[in-house]
Amino acid sequence: MTIEHFGFEDGISNPNFILQDADLERAQRGSDKWDPTAPLSLVLATEPGSTDRFGSYLVFRKLEQNVRGFKDALAQLSAVLGPKADLDRAGAMAVGRFRDGTPMIPTTAPMAGAERNNFNFAADDPGGRTCPFHAHIRKTNPRGDSPLGLSGERAFRIARRGITYGSRPDLPPGAKLPPPETGVGLLFMSYQAKLDQFAIQQEGSDSNDFVRPGVGVDPVIGQNVAPAAQEWPAGSGIKFTMANFVKLLGGEYFFAPSIPFLRELTSTGNSE
Repeated sequence: MTIEHFGFEDGISNPNFILQDADLERAQRGSDKWDPTAPLSLVLATEPGSTDRFGSYLVFRKLEQNVRGFKDALAQLSAVLGPKADLDRAGAMAVGRFRDGTPMIPTTAPMAGAERNNFNFAADDPGGRTCPFHAHIRKTNPRGDSPLGLSGERAFRIARRGITYGSRPDLPPGAKLPPPETGVGLLFMSYQAKLDQFAIQQEGSDSNDFVRPGVGVDPVIGQNVAPAAQEWPAGSGIKFTMANFVKLLGGEYFFAPSIPFLRELTSTGNSE
């Protein structure tokens, strides 16, 4: 389990490629509304000049997080939402999950204590009245919201991992320092069969018009010089603008080849 610097559990809903792990996840979390499995074709691409060897496109990003700005915005959002919305609920509306990973969408898990992930927005919250359309998990994994539909969207998932970096002197008990605005963040990487899979996710986060026109950007990772005011949630009439707390410091696109390809490079080098 990874807790990123904004304070939320990360990586709950990664695609599952291993049959035994997928069967276990289905048994623990359920799968009638969200199937966690994914084919290897989601991440593997045929190597040039080969029909039986596969690599994967790798995206790397160094993302700096303005923790102080994000937490200040949540406090302001909590005040705008009214007395029934504390900081935890404000954060859940921004992310789509509470800090421990519990989704805003009411759902259960067959096994007690298992993370809850068996839901989709098209069936459980089509109007965005529980989980806002702009919430982070709804922007990056729309689960039936987009014109592609649930089956079409599944082809654009990515296999991702994040590692936090930077020091947090504000976290030890008794610390009186404010949360950092710079110097901390996430080292993000994802694997996919096509770079379009990552591009669509990034554009969705930064766009005011995904998955619906005028919903605003992803309040957690969205970057936009003119972010639209989001509605918290849809139909409430409560407007608040929350964006630009993550800054891209650098990154690159790579192709990660197969192990046989790398072995050939080694053998070629030895023969010379």
